[in-house]
Amino acid sequence: MGAPLRFIHCADLHLGSRFVGVTSQDEGLGRRLSTATFDALENLVEAANREAVDFVLFSGDVFDSSNETPYARSRFADAVSRINSVCYIAYGNHDFRRLWEDVIPLPENAIVFGPEPEKRFYPPGPEANVCITGVSHSRKAHNESLTDGFQPESGFFNIGVVHCDVDAQESPYSPVPLKSLVSKGFDYWALGHIHKPMVLSTDPYVVYPGCIQGRSSKDSGPRGAYLVTVQDGSVVRTDFITLCAIEWTDVRVTIDMDMDLPAFVASASSRCRPGSLVRLFADGTGPLNSKLRLYGSDVRKLFEEASGCICTGLEVSTLPEIDLDERSRSGDFTAMVISHGREMVKSMSRQEIIDAICFTGASSYLRPIFESMDSEELRGLLEDAVAFVVEKMREAESR
Repeated sequence: MGAPLRFIHCADLHLGSRFVGVTSQDEGLGRRLSTATFDALENLVEAANREAVDFVLFSGDVFDSSNETPYARSRFADAVSRINSVCYIAYGNHDFRRLWEDVIPLPENAIVFGPEPEKRFYPPGPEANVCITGVSHSRKAHNESLTDGFQPESGFFNIGVVHCDVDAQESPYSPVPLKSLVSKGFDYWALGHIHKPMVLSTDPYVVYPGCIQGRSSKDSGPRGAYLVTVQDGSVVRTDFITLCAIEWTDVRVTIDMDMDLPAFVASASSRCRPGSLVRLFADGTGPLNSKLRLYGSDVRKLFEEASGCICTGLEVSTLPEIDLDERSRSGDFTAMVISHGREMVKSMSRQEIIDAICFTGASSYLRPIFESMDSEELRGLLEDAVAFVVEKMREAESR
């Protein structure tokens, strides 16, 4: 049994890109947000050297097309120079155009794949037992699969490195069927493009490592890369290593008749790591329903103080203690509100809902946000609005 081969597979660094959906008046947090992608890159350098890997694979979108600055290029070149192993780089749809490549070259341990599939062998020389085939995007849109020219090398452990969209027929980003990758005779496909870690197949391995640093709430959960161990020509381990400097987290708390606000805050705080960016979701039924809806900003502040996290949003889908079905049969004005609201939820089209929300000048600028929602999300907003109005009416009656 020979010595194992070990490598790190990463992708979608998007160096220099900005966070989406979070703002901060805290100067220290602002700096953390602005440097997060570079901090994650530093964590990658540390992991590669700590694990003494044979090489590192970069599967596209090292840079972000709107933020490929000389600073980002310099930071990447410096980081690669400090990795004590070879770095194989395939560029993707975001970094196909590299403005600073000629004046900020990469170090000698960086091997960049060109716009046509090409092979590199590891280790260099007659002892080579690994063939790495890779290709870079030459333009943003590739409606054809970039893997069509990939051919395995007989007698080698074969790795394919490409930024592509698996099983997405209409994608402009090198769509390729999973069955095509599986049938090509490669042992490990090092893919990029999807920001969520995904192992699509283990025979052979077809892997998306995800991004190393989440940039929005869509990238919730740990983000990092895969540390892959190969023994005698077979993958024996794929260990996910967390590299993100700041973690996006979704936390859901279900309220009940006995839960008060301190208990809600304590429950939410116990489910996230300090320093995370957290979206709070509340469901269930209980007295907290109206308080969460009416005093959301205060709830967020209390959560932030207790958890040491930043709350990027509070989405409330709780229900009031009253039975809306029973209340709708009472025949009074509140019953009419419930009945009319439910009829709107049932009968209005997606576009009608958006038009109703954005009919004033003050709300029209929010139209793109609602246009991005699907019909189910928009109907959910209407249902929440009905519950909110009923709570406000109930509160007014009790005064």
